[in-house]
Amino acid sequence: MVLLGLKAMGLEKVYVTEISGVRRKKAEELRATLVCNPLETKISSWIKEITSGQGVDVAVESVGIEETLKDCLTSVRHKGKVIVQGIFIDRVPIHMLGFVTRETTLIGINSINSSLAMAWIESKGVKPESIITKIIPLEEIATGAFEVLTLPVKEEIKILVEP
Repeated sequence: MVLLGLKAMGLEKVYVTEISGVRRKKAEELRATLVCNPLETKISSWIKEITSGQGVDVAVESVGIEETLKDCLTSVRHKGKVIVQGIFIDRVPIHMLGFVTRETTLIGINSINSSLAMAWIESKGVKPESIITKIIPLEEIATGAFEVLTLPVKEEIKILVEP
């Protein structure tokens, strides 16, 4: 959904990091500029390489784990912004020297602007249904949704339950 929102805002270049092959493929289908597996590539080096050493203007953390926050912090340019949307359960240590000397702005968000989302759907052609990977009837919710989502390897992105 973050990718859809960024594209609706008019961002031309959106780089996505994702460990799931299914999600990487979906990001490519949804026109991410480049997609990378962080288990195979050091993200900050990858970002520096594709941005000619500059880093990105904005990095969005959407997972809620230490590694992805650190990747964001080390991937933004001088005076760049890191937006934290992921929900963190654990405390995360931040190397403050790099944070301060690079004058990074860290922004937390925890809200959805429904009217803006609807405007993007109506005027910009955003299709939230494009991330649905499975539709199941309500009576199959235990086995078709909850059980599937607890598997160690998740193949589904979003499951829609039909009444």
